[in-house]
Amino acid sequence: MADKRNIIIASLILGIVIIIVGIILAFYNAKSEITAKVILESEENTTRESRVITTCTDYENKVDYYASGAIRYCEGEKCSDERDSCSGNKLRELYCEDNERKYRDYDCSSECDSGACVNLVTDKKSISGSSGGGGGGGGSSSSSPALPDSSQTYDLGELDQENTIEIIKGDHIEFNIGSDDYVLTLEDNSNSEANINVGTKTFNLNVGAETSLDLNDNGASEFYIKLRSISLINGKAKLTLNLAN
Repeated sequence: MADKRNIIIASLILGIVIIIVGIILAFYNAKSEITAKVILESEENTTRESRVITTCTDYENKVDYYASGAIRYCEGEKCSDERDSCSGNKLRELYCEDNERKYRDYDCSSECDSGACVNLVTDKKSISGSSGGGGGGGGSSSSSPALPDSSQTYDLGELDQENTIEIIKGDHIEFNIGSDDYVLTLEDNSNSEANINVGTKTFNLNVGAETSLDLNDNGASEFYIKLRSISLINGKAKLTLNLAN
């Protein structure tokens, strides 16, 4: 009888031990699964973050201190546009390298304006009255038109880069585009507006305004002009000239 009771007690103890071991194993497996899941999710997030693609697009496609440009920089789907900028006479020129945003700080020799160094033309020649063909578009000419004795003329030669010039009423700017010679004249100006003649074109520009012109009437604009400012002190109009984009 005692042996039978001992067997029953031993069986109960063994059953309890098996249940306890089962509970411990179940807890351990659940904890392992949670840990493995956390590690896997962490690895997936790390892999996903490492796959974020950066791109950089330079709209100028080159470093040019005398032309205002911009870049677009993207990190994944987040993109931003940034432009070249000025701080005093110092230019911050943005560019792209290996799909990364880069910049160079450059000291302009004269001044920095609207994200570009200003190529301020100061060389000029005095013009006394002379006869000759017109400087309008549509063909080359061997001489400039007759100009007043008191005028000043700035001779740019071939217009192949941006030029900024300060002139007063009656002054002229000579330049040529290809085989065509032109003369720009500041006919008149107020404190906020300038009346300008180029070849056969006469037009008004307000301060800050810009325009592109078809000087040789071939259906395509080849000349760009911007009125940057007009001095309240001496009445000088600051013009920027370039080839049209």
